[in-house]
Amino acid sequence: VAGISVVGQDYYGMFPLRGKLLNVREATTHQQMENKDKILGLQEDKIYERIKSLRYGHLMIMTDQ
Repeated sequence: VAGISVVGQDYYGMFPLRGKLLNVREATTHQQMENKDKILGLQEDKIYERIKSLRYGHLMIMTDQ
């Protein structure tokens, strides 16, 4: 979160993890897809025909050890 000021909020989105994390071993595929849609800002039942209509053009997943 601290590095976002260096690279700029105009180009990069951020989804801070708070609270209890989703246990993907026990989660259903539906729960995992809902979480992904929330992170990417996708609307339910909307068909995206152009990349420009999406909130983000690229996705970067970063983890720690």
